[in-house]
Amino acid sequence: VIESAGSVFWEVSGDGGFIDLIAGQDIYLGANLFANGANPDGAGGYVTIEAGNNFTQRARLNAEGGDGGDVAIVAGNIADLDWISVSGVGQYAGGGELAISGRTVNVNSNVRATGTLTMSYGDVDIAGCYVNVGPAGFIETLGTGGYNTITTSNQLSVAGTVQAGAVNKFVYRSSAPSVSGTVSPAPLLVHDATMLACDATPSPTPTPTPVPSPTSSPLP
Repeated sequence: VIESAGSVFWEVSGDGGFIDLIAGQDIYLGANLFANGANPDGAGGYVTIEAGNNFTQRARLNAEGGDGGDVAIVAGNIADLDWISVSGVGQYAGGGELAISGRTVNVNSNVRATGTLTMSYGDVDIAGCYVNVGPAGFIETLGTGGYNTITTSNQLSVAGTVQAGAVNKFVYRSSAPSVSGTVSPAPLLVHDATMLACDATPSPTPTPTPVPSPTSSPLP
């Protein structure tokens, strides 16, 4: 277990701490990672994960609390996700913020940023060339301010469930999202043809042609 959790001191609930995992190549999370705030109202903590190549998750990642915490995951290639929660679990809690990006992002289990109040908020933002919400994938930001945004330059496939209290926003470059699962409410589709295709290579910066230095002629 990796843990940086809050504690209670003199009836004051501490917030969750900070956890950073950074690697130039792969990160494999095989043990639970907790940055939870202390009951009843300590806020969730902050988790940053940056993998130069693949991030593979096979355990729980929680930053829950009186209000949900903040989790940011960046993978240079594949982000293969399991259970992630930045939900608020206090009596009057709001959800947290979760941002995930990679060339390919696979959502295989629950990804939650839900609060306990009807008028709570939460935000899940996923971006990639390819984003796949598998049959067991479940993205949830309930509460009237809950917002899910999924941005893909190549293809979004939803075979699981995406639920928001307010808006499910799907932004795509060329191919419209493929939805065989459940999206509630119905997605707001935004076509953005200005996004760079993942397989496109930026044009190289031109190399300036050297200009010869002027040579001085001897005086007659």
